[in-house]
Amino acid sequence: MTIKELKIEDPYSIVDEINKSFAVPELECVFWCVSKNDSDSLDFYESRGFHKVVDIPADILKDHADRDDLVWFASLRGDQLSIPEAVAGCKVVKLQTIATMDSGELSFFEENSDIPFDIKRIYYISKVPEGKRRGFHAHKDLKQLLFCPYGRILLTLENKSGREEIELSDPSVGVIIETPTWREMTWLQKDSVLCVAASEFYSMDDYIRDYDEFKAYLS
Repeated sequence: MTIKELKIEDPYSIVDEINKSFAVPELECVFWCVSKNDSDSLDFYESRGFHKVVDIPADILKDHADRDDLVWFASLRGDQLSIPEAVAGCKVVKLQTIATMDSGELSFFEENSDIPFDIKRIYYISKVPEGKRRGFHAHKDLKQLLFCPYGRILLTLENKSGREEIELSDPSVGVIIETPTWREMTWLQKDSVLCVAASEFYSMDDYIRDYDEFKAYLS
């Protein structure tokens, strides 16, 4: 894996610095470090979901042998660096993620901690052709976390906050739906996978499958 250490003077420039670095085709990972005493910079990176990394290459650590106060962050090619806080009033979240230099990333979430509900059911949709649209329903009470562990899926959401779209293409980015919300999903890439963590067991009575009925339900 081709890697690069970034020298970051201004945390607010991090997205531009990462994007410029990945203009080099063979580069797969960039990383940077912050002093544990620099609480403002740490808060900035952590609040924006940048991933911490623990397996820094030995030859890089040699350059920082005199420092034992460093926290390391990394971004792998394909990470979604800028995400909205919400889409149609539904919270967009960065799942906790641990990056490794040559072995990808591990993302995870915990009920009533990273997501605001108990998890009763997990399901996923796979083997969908490119261009296929699914969904076309809402739930009355069900709460869900939706994320795309592989591929690219366009998620269209509509509720009392309006109608908006977000592309899910980073496995560490998810959308939490807590209110009655009409959803449509368009597969932008063949065989993309949509994974859902749900707050309740399956109930046919919780579904609203008619759009006009959904609009009436909201009013």
